[in-house]
Amino acid sequence: MRRSPPSLTLRPRLERLEDRTVPSTFTATNYSDLVTDINAANAAGGANTINLVPGVTYTLGYFFASSGQLVHGLPVIGANDSLTIHGQGDVIERSTTGQSPVFGLFSVAAGASLTMDNMTMQGGYSYYGGGAISNQGNLTLNGVTVQNNTARGPDGTPTHAGGSVYGGGIYSTGTLTLDNCIIRQNSAIGGKGGDGALVSGYYGYYYAPGGAGGYARGGSIYIGSGTVAIHHTTITANSATGGAGGNGSHGSADGLPGLGEGGGIYISAGSSVGLDAFTVSHVQKNKASTSGDNVVGTYSVIP
Repeated sequence: MRRSPPSLTLRPRLERLEDRTVPSTFTATNYSDLVTDINAANAAGGANTINLVPGVTYTLGYFFASSGQLVHGLPVIGANDSLTIHGQGDVIERSTTGQSPVFGLFSVAAGASLTMDNMTMQGGYSYYGGGAISNQGNLTLNGVTVQNNTARGPDGTPTHAGGSVYGGGIYSTGTLTLDNCIIRQNSAIGGKGGDGALVSGYYGYYYAPGGAGGYARGGSIYIGSGTVAIHHTTITANSATGGAGGNGSHGSADGLPGLGEGGGIYISAGSSVGLDAFTVSHVQKNKASTSGDNVVGTYSVIP
């Protein structure tokens, strides 16, 4: 007699390990660990946490080049990485010894999320904007001090304008949330216009005047676009200074000076920005060389 084939029992497909995003937790005891951990979090994707050791100063000694004009002292927080860095009274700073290159500290890519708490970020230096942090994704700071960072535009070559800068402390075109933070003593400084010079033209040599100075917008924070909510935060003693115009043939400036706007906060049109009443009353003692010592732009008062 011919036997019937055995019946088949269908089992549910086993989920492969690579199909799951498993949250990772790291501990960074020094700068090298922090670089390694950020790279690992970027590779893992999803929710990741880095815990800093209490009271450590993480001194960034070299930089990671990014696309465009921004460079930074740590790997870019990559798209699809939702990273939290827990500080415990730590300091993250750019080295100022020897021939340290110019770089900001953090950069958050579009599609990335970075949350940081209980730390100080200081000493960053950018040639474009965001001396401490450049954010194109989702950035949340809780109990963070951002201080003594600088964005400075490069000086112009002869007859050309100086470079413009945006955000001495923070540059944001994404989603930004600040709570219980201190943003102080950051500077945005436009580059000096290049000096006037004799140049060769179709009809021979002629004198071209000095270039204009570069703009400086947002001594502490530049909001280029996106959504911002700031609660219980002090923004003080920051400055936005336009670059000087280039010198003319007799040593006096004949290039126009650049604008310095929003010594505290510069808010571009189309951004959605809310400040609570505490923050509004504590955006003070900032300085702009042209207009808006404390705030330039429109915001709402939020609970």
